[in-house]
Amino acid sequence: MKDQNRARWDRLQIRRGLLALRRARELAATDGFYVLQAAIIACHAEAASVEETNWPRISKLYA
Repeated sequence: MKDQNRARWDRLQIRRGLLALRRARELAATDGFYVLQAAIIACHAEAASVEETNWPRISKLYA
């Protein structure tokens, strides 16, 4: 992740993915496996850099 150029990430696709994640959470009583995986990816996608990534949140999602 550190060596990736986040400026090249497709922001439209990220926004679509975040909307889909929000909708999945609205529809389900609990987060299933795929929602948890999407939430982890969202933490990476929302951060402008590796340093700004919410690592404590990611750790909690894995737990």
